[in-house]
Amino acid sequence: MTLKEMAAELGVSISTISRVLNGCNKNFSVKPEVREKIIDFAHAVGYQANPVFKAIRTLESRQIAVLFRKRSVIKAGYVMEQALDAVEEVLEEQNYELNYILSAGTFDTPYRVPHWKVAGVIVPDVLAYERLSEIEASGLPYVSLNGLCGSSGSSVISDETANMRIVFEHLLSLGHQRIGFANSHVIKHQHYSIYDRENAYIQLCKEFKLPEIAGYKVSSSPLEDIFDHFIQQKVTAVIAYDEYIAQRLLYLAWQRGIRIPTELSIVGFNDTEINKFLTPPLTSFSIPAGDMGRSAAQLLINKIRNPDSTNNDIIKISGNLIVRESTGVKP
Repeated sequence: MTLKEMAAELGVSISTISRVLNGCNKNFSVKPEVREKIIDFAHAVGYQANPVFKAIRTLESRQIAVLFRKRSVIKAGYVMEQALDAVEEVLEEQNYELNYILSAGTFDTPYRVPHWKVAGVIVPDVLAYERLSEIEASGLPYVSLNGLCGSSGSSVISDETANMRIVFEHLLSLGHQRIGFANSHVIKHQHYSIYDRENAYIQLCKEFKLPEIAGYKVSSSPLEDIFDHFIQQKVTAVIAYDEYIAQRLLYLAWQRGIRIPTELSIVGFNDTEINKFLTPPLTSFSIPAGDMGRSAAQLLINKIRNPDSTNNDIIKISGNLIVRESTGVKP
């Protein structure tokens, strides 16, 4: 039902209905019984104000831009998909609407700021500071979700040092003393988690007085060579940077006749549903995607409502380890 139809039904002006439903009190008054009648009728017919028109009238935008470097939410990865679901949930509860925008180009191409008025910006998986140049120049409130942020933004990321410690403590409790880390391969721009997990591996080896097994650095070497090196070094457990590397390690172990976990334990990061159906089911670290998304959304709302709030906040959130049959006691 339109405002015009409601006005005809209630016998009041369109402007009166509009002001009542939008909570306008400046230079406007209406009898309490008329206000109550309008509100009750609007609820009865299920009337909802158009947020775009409301934003135009009030000069307040309720639009949030989500800027992607890839074609779709799914392409951003399972963890990011979960995080953005949580972002949507929080922002929609606060009557914000999300616009998903592709910022195509190379890894160095800046994200494009929308031409229309938006209240704020969420940017998933930022890999390079250069890509934030237009957003920084715009002065828009923005939060980087699971990636880098510039001087005027804020970021919510996974606490990789705490996460790696949880994995280490699990393997140590099983008696493992020779632990390898199979890192990601070389690409032009690396995700922050690659170096954070690598550095955490080095720190934890020193803390627990364990040998650092070569192979933990970002490398262009084939995974087969790294795996064979681990076996030669008598490694009893391997931590994989992500689930894809962990799944390939399971395959290489099967190919070489190495029993998991009797002879070798394997742990992956970024737990997904498929890991419980592998042979054997994969022990995997669950990144706190939902918590990260909710924190990013609330942080952005705070920045929109308090423009003078502190920038460059970095919030780190740790996850939890899902223990399955790919890890066992030291052989």
